[in-house]
Amino acid sequence: MGKGKPKPLSIGRIAFQTQTEAGDFIREILNTTPWGVPLQGDTHEFVRSLLDRHPRAAEKISSGVGYFTVNSDGNGDRCFYIHRVDGSKPQHFSYKKSLLGKDDLRSLVVGALNREIDEQIWAFRDSELAKGAHICPYTGALITKDSYHVDHPNPTFFELYTEWFSAAGLEVAAIKISDGRDNEIGRRMTAPEQKDSWQQFHRAHARLRLLSPQGNLSAAKVEANRRMRAEGSAKIF
Repeated sequence: MGKGKPKPLSIGRIAFQTQTEAGDFIREILNTTPWGVPLQGDTHEFVRSLLDRHPRAAEKISSGVGYFTVNSDGNGDRCFYIHRVDGSKPQHFSYKKSLLGKDDLRSLVVGALNREIDEQIWAFRDSELAKGAHICPYTGALITKDSYHVDHPNPTFFELYTEWFSAAGLEVAAIKISDGRDNEIGRRMTAPEQKDSWQQFHRAHARLRLLSPQGNLSAAKVEANRRMRAEGSAKIF
């Protein structure tokens, strides 16, 4: 009997067609992030969602996640470290165990929120590229329609949807999403009023920028985001 079709999975904002694709993406983060530098923005949010899939997530999160870093696992490989809010000893976790875990509700909902702003993202990309050549400020690479990332620098995507939850009086469990039948790659929001509210909120408050795929994970971007927050950039809410 042959193997069945690979099942897609969602981790935070991103829907992957296979575990292999997700693993490649995670290793890219591990290999391009400087040791000991706190992860920021969308990358922090992605790793937070990855941790939620871990079979011992509650134990590892404990008092709450302050931030993540990349460092050695003691065997010569890179891994993610959890720095808790109570200042206890950082704990590492295996992304491979997280990949084998089940999709958590938070990741599915965040992925659905992300899909519902696709048209806004594409419109921003096309509008910016129509202005002329774009060079990634972090890598110097040419940004094209086939090679780009759209970043939420400040506020981050996490900050945006968290503020929307608060403004709309909603919690993760209250967001209605599709059931994932037929190997659906990424869920969709199914309550029109929730979808419209979220899309309008994102359109009003998101600040976007174009980066190269490599630049979106670069050390320069991490440092720039950290400086921006240290300087106390005004929030828009």
